[in-house]
Amino acid sequence: MVSRCLEDNDHDDRHHEEKDQGADAVRARLKPAEGPPRLLIHRRCTHLIEALEKYHYSEKDLTSMDPVKDGPDHAADALRYLVLNLDKPYPPMRVIRYA
Repeated sequence: MVSRCLEDNDHDDRHHEEKDQGADAVRARLKPAEGPPRLLIHRRCTHLIEALEKYHYSEKDLTSMDPVKDGPDHAADALRYLVLNLDKPYPPMRVIRYA
């Protein structure tokens, strides 16, 4: 039932598209087409730097859009999620006042 739900919602396609968009957004902030970088990583962020340096795609399956999960990539994934969501428009917050 879960697999059918995922198929019906094209979850895999959206998942790959979101990964691509996130990776592209990180690249664009680190090295924009023009102007200075819009994302700076401090040298003390050693885990993030290591994760970005080791982030790679399969050389065996050139059609795969998924990065190889063989190391410390959690920091790179977190950065991708952050950057992907930074520019998203959010609806105005509704303030609830209690008596």
